[in-house]
Order: sequence, then C-alpha cells, then structure tokens
Amino acid sequence: MGIRDLLERYPYLDEEIKQVTKEIAMSCKMKRDTQDALQPRIMSDMPRSNVKSDPTMMAVLQSIGHHDRHIEYLSKKLGNLYEQKEMVNEALAVLTASEKRSIEMYYFQQMTAAEIAGICKVSRSTVYVNIETGMGKLCKLEESHVKIRACQ
Repeated sequence: MGIRDLLERYPYLDEEIKQVTKEIAMSCKMKRDTQDALQPRIMSDMPRSNVKSDPTMMAVLQSIGHHDRHIEYLSKKLGNLYEQKEMVNEALAVLTASEKRSIEMYYFQQMTAAEIAGICKVSRSTVYVNIETGMGKLCKLEESHVKIRACQ
C-alpha cells in the first residue's frame, strides 16, 4: 500500500480499529458460549463416548476451532491497522508544520487547495508546494526503507 493510499485511509483507521475490536469481542463471547454449552456434557455422570463417534461433540469442537481461527484472523487484521496508523504518524513526524497541516487537510479532511489556502491564509500555490514537498519527503522515506512500502 502506497503512502497516498495510507494517507487517504488514515481518517477511517480509528473506526476500523473499533469495528475489528468489537468483532474480536463478539467472537470471543461466541467461543465462550460454545464452550459453556459443552461443560455440562463433559461434567455429567453420563458415560462418555469417543469424541470422534459423537457428532454433537465433533460439531461443538469444530465450532470452537472456527472461532479460534476467526479470532486469530481478526487479531492479525487489528495489528495491521495499528501498524498502518503508526506508519503514517511516523512519516508525518518528518514534515514541517506547514507541510503536515497541508497534507492532513488535503488527505484527512479532503479539502481543496483553495479551501486550505483560505484557512491558512496563504496562496494556493503555497499549499501545492507544501503538499508536493511533503509528499516528496514521504517518498524519500520509502526509498530509505522506512516502513512505507511504495510511493505512487
């Protein structure tokens, strides 16, 4: 994912992180509920059959395995989202205040150069220079192998 893609995704990362966190919590609850449903069967005085010959037990164990795999997948996804957020934060730290402000307004708030110029009380060409200079620095970071995978 290129720096421009990361910058465009950045404003939505917090919401995605919240959503994936909720999904993990829900999957953990479903796994616990499935395990809880299994407990009376394990602890009862009923004669135990071979797990492989008990279709109900097999279905429950498969369900638990499914929840485990889904939780693992979501955990990796969550880690990736945090990594993307950190990459953008680290990259923006190398910019001047005006470059950072222009890039944040342009990418995060989806403002036009004219809108940014009006708010910052500078010319549109200054805004374009700030964005292009800042993006040039971010692309050089990528060339230096500082976590940004590709500039487009």
